[in-house]
Amino acid sequence: PTGHRIPLVNLPVDIPVLQEGKLWYVEDLAEIPSLTDLQSKIRQAGIRSYITVPIIISGELVGLIFLTSSSPGVLHASQIQVLQDISDSLAIAIGQASLESAEQQGLMEAEVMRDIMAALASAGTLNQTLEAILVNLRNVINYDRAAIYLMDDHQHYVPAEQNDFTNYGQFRSQFDDDPIISEMRSSQYVIAVADIQGDPRFKTWPDMESIHGWLGAPLVVRNEMIGFISLGSLQPGEYKDEDIALIQGFTHNISDVLEKAWLHEQSHRRTEELEVLSSLSFALDLEDSREGTLSTIVKKISEIFGAQCGTLLFPQNQDTQLRVHFSQNEHLVGLSHQNVDDPFWQVFLNGELVILRDIPGFLSHDQSSFTSRLFEDVQSAALIPIQSGEMIFGVLCLTFDKKRWITSQEINLLSSVSEIAGASLQRAAELSRLERQVSKRNQRLSTLYTINAIANESNPMEETLEQLLAIALETNNCRIGAIHLVDPGANSLILICQQGLDDHQVARFESPNLENEIWTSLLFSSQPKVIPDISSDERFPEVIRQIGAGQFKAFVCAPVRANGIPVGLLSIFRESILDYSLEDITLLMTIAGQVGASVERKRLIDQAEQAAVIEERQRLARELHDSVTQLLYSQVLFASAGQKSIALGNLDPAKTFLNRIDEAALQALKEMRILVYELAPSEALKEGLLAALEHRLEAVERRAGMIATIESDGKINLDENSELTLYRLIQEALNNTLKHSAASSVSINFHRHLDTLCVEIEDDGCGFDLHEKTQSGGMGISTMQERAAELGGELLIHTAPQQGTCIKISIKDLQ
Repeated sequence: PTGHRIPLVNLPVDIPVLQEGKLWYVEDLAEIPSLTDLQSKIRQAGIRSYITVPIIISGELVGLIFLTSSSPGVLHASQIQVLQDISDSLAIAIGQASLESAEQQGLMEAEVMRDIMAALASAGTLNQTLEAILVNLRNVINYDRAAIYLMDDHQHYVPAEQNDFTNYGQFRSQFDDDPIISEMRSSQYVIAVADIQGDPRFKTWPDMESIHGWLGAPLVVRNEMIGFISLGSLQPGEYKDEDIALIQGFTHNISDVLEKAWLHEQSHRRTEELEVLSSLSFALDLEDSREGTLSTIVKKISEIFGAQCGTLLFPQNQDTQLRVHFSQNEHLVGLSHQNVDDPFWQVFLNGELVILRDIPGFLSHDQSSFTSRLFEDVQSAALIPIQSGEMIFGVLCLTFDKKRWITSQEINLLSSVSEIAGASLQRAAELSRLERQVSKRNQRLSTLYTINAIANESNPMEETLEQLLAIALETNNCRIGAIHLVDPGANSLILICQQGLDDHQVARFESPNLENEIWTSLLFSSQPKVIPDISSDERFPEVIRQIGAGQFKAFVCAPVRANGIPVGLLSIFRESILDYSLEDITLLMTIAGQVGASVERKRLIDQAEQAAVIEERQRLARELHDSVTQLLYSQVLFASAGQKSIALGNLDPAKTFLNRIDEAALQALKEMRILVYELAPSEALKEGLLAALEHRLEAVERRAGMIATIESDGKINLDENSELTLYRLIQEALNNTLKHSAASSVSINFHRHLDTLCVEIEDDGCGFDLHEKTQSGGMGISTMQERAAELGGELLIHTAPQQGTCIKISIKDLQ
């Protein structure tokens, strides 16, 4: 029948023979000894002979003439030649018809292509260009379903018209590492599949349930596949070689137009993105505080994407909660969200942006108070990670009062905005950290200055240690601490000072036994020991663990060393060691070192005082030997001589000896009063220089029978050291008067002349030869002059034998 298709394999002919242009003629099937199955069936149908004449065009078999007969040998040679001529004529006719059809098809395709190119040229945007491609493509090739996919900034292929973020994520995951797309990208040639049903490569492709024939054409710009055309047909084997060639030529011809639209789209989008990012960056650069940065981030991003409200959530409590730190809705500030498996924590932990397009639907299965308050009167939301590099700082939640579609371009913009916001927050956090660090460094410097000031004060050691312990607790934000020193007479520690312990704890913590290994290890450690939770450390006594059972669980203990030798422990109790830094440990060691220095200073002071006592005893012994002892010895001699004179009845010498005894005893009394005054506890200048001199005159000179006076025309303004030096100098002058002058009166007079303080010590004694005494070095004249020089002044002595003595001291530049 006309139009009936018969596969060549179902004809009893030799196909290779026909393809060579030779006819195939069987005169009688009955004479063939062995028939094929097909020939046997033909014979059974009553056919005895048949002939097949090939129709050849340009060496290619395009058809054949097939004649059968129920009679054998019906064709003669002339008839066979006629059949051959008919075959040649048909070949010529068919060839001409094919050429005319091809020419007509080419003209039609060229006309369609011109229309397509004109439509593409008039398209402005990339989307308009792609739409024109799909509309005009139907004029040159048949399809039942068509789509164009484009590559986004993340190297994923998404539908060109796709704006729904949810489907965006679906397509993105489907086409990652797809073998068909990989083949198109590598070859950049059209791929046709006769029937995709059952083909595993199309298992995850969307909307392919009824499609059989498929054709994919890559869209190439500058040797890079920016997308592809997907054509589907309901018929298997729909797309032939001519279709492949046609679509390949089509995509090649539109590449220039597509490139122009693509570049224009990229440029326009980049310009818009840069404008947005520049405005955000500029606004953030104007902020110099963390709070200002947070406010700018939320307001600008909300404005850019048309959100009704922006809310920033940051982690707290070791990342167990997300807390609203800033929001355009002030009622949300302070709202906390526990760590659960939901979109907020997914964004924070994974750094993946999440779009919640249907908030009412979301709230139908999430009824927490947090989401209910955050999403009140909200239709859509975007959860954006605020991050810089791999570090995620928090989550920005944008809420919309209407359904909101998010395009892939907006997703890219959100990612860029997130990076800028994260970088700004990181910068603000770094500035804040540096400010805190500078503040902490200043605080530490102030602490070190205070420690040094305390060290330079001449306070009792216990008072100094209490001040150092207070500093240690303040700098470590603690309330409980103690300082123990080694008891040299026992194998234990002694509690010197403490803060924050109750009476029971003090009693149990007063004398830790060094036989306990933990105390020994702490004492001889080279570094502080930090114990996070002392309440569970069985090495410590129960009373110590009970302290840690409360708020202050962490225990930090620093060894105290003096001259390299362990002498005690500095202990503090903290709430936690999470924020305890190396600088904190260093400062604690500095304080412990100062405690050791105070202990060492106390030891040296004790040694110095003991040496001073010994030296003073030796001086007094010399003084007693050089003065009082000799005077007493002379009295013994005079008394002995007097007794002998009386025994001989010679009274005149006896009177002389008694007078000498009286003089020696009086002088010895004066010397003893000086020594007794010097041995008495010295209040020195406690009440001022004039009061101290008045006390001296009353205790020594006047008791020795001398008339002693002191006068001043004004207040004396000297610093403590200068006042003490002047006191010692005047005291030395008074001592010389009492010892050597035999004076009956002495006076001290202070008066001021311009910027000079003048002091005169005058007596009515025997005087002396100044030149002779100066040469012999007697009476301590050189020492007195040195002390006057220390005060920036000078000392002058006016005296002569039997004319008394006047010592003048002048001190200049007093304030």
